Amino acid sequence: MSFAVFDYLVHFHFVKTVLLAVGALLPIVDPLGSAPIYLAMTAGLGPEHRRPMAKAVAVNSFFLLLASTLVGAYVLDFFGLSIPSVQVAGGMVVCAVAWSLLNRPDSHPGPRSPLAT
Repeated sequence: MSFAVFDYLVHFHFVKTVLLAVGALLPIVDPLGSAPIYLAMTAGLGPEHRRPMAKAVAVNSFFLLLASTLVGAYVLDFFGLSIPSVQVAGGMVVCAVAWSLLNRPDSHPGPRSPLAT
């Protein structure tokens, strides 16, 4: 096998792996769904304070995801947990939160913010 073919295959594998990782993490991170939450939580701040805070949140989130990717399997192994058991536990947490949201008393909406028109 020539060097050019080997080089092509290595780059193809790398691109395929990166696309798989981004495709797996994008629904978890959900930047489009998180943007309104960020805007609501920083409603009292001006643009000069929001930009650095958004950058800090992005950098911290990146390092948290990177650390989880590199160390997560070792932490699970240390505690004797498997991926399927964590998936089942996560599903139970989601079900419990959904059940509590369905069974809570009706709350009246608070005062409207100036952003909601």
